[in-house]
Amino acid sequence: MTVAELPWALDGRGLQLIRVPSLALHALGGDNATLAMELEPNLLTPYLLGEECQGLWRYRSKQISGNPLDSAWITRIAVDARTSTPVGLAGFHGRPDARGMVEIGYRIDPAFGDWATHELPSRYFSTSRVANPKCTSFERPSARTTSHREI
Repeated sequence: MTVAELPWALDGRGLQLIRVPSLALHALGGDNATLAMELEPNLLTPYLLGEECQGLWRYRSKQISGNPLDSAWITRIAVDARTSTPVGLAGFHGRPDARGMVEIGYRIDPAFGDWATHELPSRYFSTSRVANPKCTSFERPSARTTSHREI
């Protein structure tokens, strides 16, 4: 199994991180919401298609065009595994560097938490939970240390 084959899961959080296929990612990066929705109708929400996420999609689309090996590591759709509801984004900013360092980024749709005050629902994840690789099953052998920030 490679890093990209299956959704990643956060232990005890009921959250899966689903990889955005390259075609859909490039459609999102090109501000083509219609094509993106045709490609991934069950993963994309108004929030994920909205203005707040557009810059991120553009950046990630350019990133994997220049560094295709990053595609397995970057931003994924965060889905509540119990309801199959997309609730935000999470993932690494790229593959591990020479030291084995990865940076984790995430954002939650405001409909699922008060983003402004960082009151994220405990059933999903918090900064301390995501930043501790021992607490996550999306830990990867080549990623030996993590850094995190909200994206």
